[in-house]
Amino acid sequence: MNEVAETSNWEVIHHILEALGLFFIPFVGWTLVAILNHSKQIVVLESKVNDSLDRRMLSIENKVQSLENKIEQKIDAIEANVIDCKISINSLINEKFENLMAIVNDKRKNDQ
Repeated sequence: MNEVAETSNWEVIHHILEALGLFFIPFVGWTLVAILNHSKQIVVLESKVNDSLDRRMLSIENKVQSLENKIEQKIDAIEANVIDCKISINSLINEKFENLMAIVNDKRKNDQ
């Protein structure tokens, strides 16, 4: 009787495992197929996002580059204006100094 119970237990376990296999294996297969499809979609989306980010970064880099160029041009223009102002101020100072020296020389001549 003990052998019959053991055989019957193993048969019951065997039938339960077969029944589980009927549902579990297709479920696992479906799950794996779904995971593969989602991973392919994720790869496609990742490439699209990377392309979009690359375009935006290039756009930002171009804007920064043009802004740097404009700033450099403005700095050069300001430097040129400062140099022109220094030259003008120096020429005015020289002119005033020469006028003052002429006045001083005329006074000396008149005093002698």
